[in-house]
Amino acid sequence: MGTINKQYIVDEHNRKIAVQIPIETFERIEEIIENYALVQLMKENEGEELLGVNEAKAYYDQLERAIPLRAPRSLLHSDSWINVY
Repeated sequence: MGTINKQYIVDEHNRKIAVQIPIETFERIEEIIENYALVQLMKENEGEELLGVNEAKAYYDQLERAIPLRAPRSLLHSDSWINVY
């Protein structure tokens, strides 16, 4: 991945409190973490029963309907649904 172009955000005492990175870098880091987690999950479930494509789609559709995603009230000022990408 190479060097990460970053800028530090500092407080009034010049202590680093946050990092700002380009969105492309963030998205790449996020992709790497998700892929790593998926591989770990696959390793943990080796030897488990496999679902066929239709069974997997039905199971996934059931999960989407059963678990609507909402942001915690502390993060929102309204009852808006969050968008999941």
